[in-house]
Amino acid sequence: LGLVAYEMLAGEHPWEGDSIYSIIFKQKHEDPPDLRSIRPDLSDRVIAIVERAVHKAPDERWASADEMLDALKALEEPEVDPLLHGLEGEGSGVATALGTAVTRKAPSRGREAVPSRAPAGPPLATGRRWGGARVWILAGAAAVLLASAWQPLGLGRLIAGAIGDTADDPAAAPLAEPAVEAPPPLPAEPGEPRLLAGRGGNAQTGPVGRLLPEPLRLQVLDSAGVPVPGVVVAFEVVAGEASGMADTTITDADGVVYTPITLPSTPQDVEVVARLAERPEVMTSFMLSAVPATGAEIGGIDGDDQSAPPGRSLPDALLLRVLDEDGAPVEGAEVEFTTESGGIQPQFDLTDADGWAVGRWTLGDELGVQEAIARVTGGAGSVVFRATAVDPAEVEADSTDAASDPDAPSASAPRVARRGWDVGGAMVCVIGAGGRPFCRGGTSASDDVSGIVAVAAGVTHACGLDEDGFAWCWGSNTAGQLGDGSRTSHAGRPVEGTRFARLAAGVEHTCGLDADGRAHCWGRSLSGQLGTGGRDDRTVPVPVASPLRFVGLASGWQHTCGLTGSGQIHCWGLNSEGQLGDGTRVDRLAPVSVAAGGGFQEIAAGSAHTCGLRDGQVYCWGNNQHGQLGSGTSLPATRPGVVPGLPPVVSVVAGASHTCARTAAGEVFCWGQNVHGQLGDGSNEARSAPTPVAGDIRFTSILGGGGITCGRSDQGELWCWGFNQNGQLGDGTRNNRSLPTRVGG
Repeated sequence: LGLVAYEMLAGEHPWEGDSIYSIIFKQKHEDPPDLRSIRPDLSDRVIAIVERAVHKAPDERWASADEMLDALKALEEPEVDPLLHGLEGEGSGVATALGTAVTRKAPSRGREAVPSRAPAGPPLATGRRWGGARVWILAGAAAVLLASAWQPLGLGRLIAGAIGDTADDPAAAPLAEPAVEAPPPLPAEPGEPRLLAGRGGNAQTGPVGRLLPEPLRLQVLDSAGVPVPGVVVAFEVVAGEASGMADTTITDADGVVYTPITLPSTPQDVEVVARLAERPEVMTSFMLSAVPATGAEIGGIDGDDQSAPPGRSLPDALLLRVLDEDGAPVEGAEVEFTTESGGIQPQFDLTDADGWAVGRWTLGDELGVQEAIARVTGGAGSVVFRATAVDPAEVEADSTDAASDPDAPSASAPRVARRGWDVGGAMVCVIGAGGRPFCRGGTSASDDVSGIVAVAAGVTHACGLDEDGFAWCWGSNTAGQLGDGSRTSHAGRPVEGTRFARLAAGVEHTCGLDADGRAHCWGRSLSGQLGTGGRDDRTVPVPVASPLRFVGLASGWQHTCGLTGSGQIHCWGLNSEGQLGDGTRVDRLAPVSVAAGGGFQEIAAGSAHTCGLRDGQVYCWGNNQHGQLGSGTSLPATRPGVVPGLPPVVSVVAGASHTCARTAAGEVFCWGQNVHGQLGDGSNEARSAPTPVAGDIRFTSILGGGGITCGRSDQGELWCWGFNQNGQLGDGTRNNRSLPTRVGG
């Protein structure tokens, strides 16, 4: 009941997690976020009621729903409720907190009616808007919840007349005495759990190494057949092998529990037994069967014929693709990597949705040619990869990925990639007359900064390059992201040392490519986003710990990616959402290759997701909470997956939690978070699949950042849409825009 009240007030779930199990763990061990930080308009008395309801210690929680109801009723009275242990101060009212209908009484003559609209508080954290009926919705919900509290099977049952009738103008007329009807009888509380009833997942057959399409599902019932919530059920494999299964889990409000399961890598029968944790004699079983994969064949490889010093990892991963007999990618096929020289991690890998398995090969200690073998379980064949271990002094790469001495930055003048405007986390930066950059919605550079031909906008700082490749940065400098050797924020100073051809800025870090394509970074490195091999912040540019040379660069909020001339993508930094694309969630302190092969032409990085463009198709990976991967779901991905439903496109950009792509004809499609209107479709609804930007404008270029998208039309006009609370869209207002709005128009 306390969690329901918390969510109603906060407008968001108190805990997020990758699975129901991680959420349960957090609910058990972590306190929810401070409600005051989300709803500062609430009184201490309201917050105290909710905090006591969700207290971790049972002895500190309300003893019953009636006791909590009494405390809520007391909010409408002038005296202090003794149940709140002496808290003083007037509550903001149940009308503001949980709705007036919880304890509504008929007003006395002459008493001013309680208004039907509560005073407006700050926007909810999730960006949802509450209309004028907010109080009545919350009131009805609270009445339902409180009246049915502690009756697990009665939650959600309507109580007729609990809110009562209102006049045509409830804000102006006194409230009438509500007509209360007797509620329908509630079902009895469930008894002790006595039975485990199968509800799905039994007798499944699938290819070896695959995740079964249907989870194992069952329901816990009492002796009368009533579902029992909150019961711990244990799963155990008693015959054969299986993986990916929960050891224990807890029944939901309907008494249902389920677990996914992955079949073993060899053909066999599998038996899984489910038991009540407190009564193991109550049990049921599931019979499953793993059969050989049919029709699978090796459809391609990447990463062959590389070189590296002995004992070092190859620059790129070994990739093997598995296809079915119709040429379609096979997901979940098991691939084993083996070698007698060095080691490959992981040894076993399951193919992703695009059919690719990945292994990272660390060479053995002997010079010369070394071999590794990749085998597809189920008889689809094998392939041999070869690599050469060479003396470090003789390591040579091709002209695009050539190794270089990172301690000797190029002194030659780079060919600067010009960019007259850029979109950052909450600002739009444009180069004005005389090469002087200014940033709407953020800190602009001083007049001392001039002659700038390329600009890169971060979240709270920005940088620019002059024609000779010298960098200038301005704005916040909390971690040294301005690169002048200090942590003092300022309006523009030159970056020390290296000259650059292009720049990219994140939240508290900046990176650049020198004339030879070597990457250098500075600023915050807590998650390894500088790529130096360590986590120490740097206040001046330092070389990335890699011999790779890049032609493209993109900075996310706490990760960085580079694009080589052969179209390989390498990323480093925070990887909690899989944004590095290497098939893991492990942070990387130096560049690792994305598990997608080569051939990419562009890269783009959001706050915690990354995308690439290859042969007209967009591939995305990482966080997908708002649908920013374009997969049609909200499931994250640790490896690249193609965005379906797009026509061939020529460019891709990423905001914090949204993505956009442009066709050769100038059409723009966007997907992901849309709370500020950044998708440009005229709504504020998130989209998990590509959605066309409204209007007939044809764009020649687009940029994205934060909650903003901008594009330049074929008429040379600059159009922007999305977040505009600081006037960053340049339309003369501070109103968010869900449709393209002409800058200065």
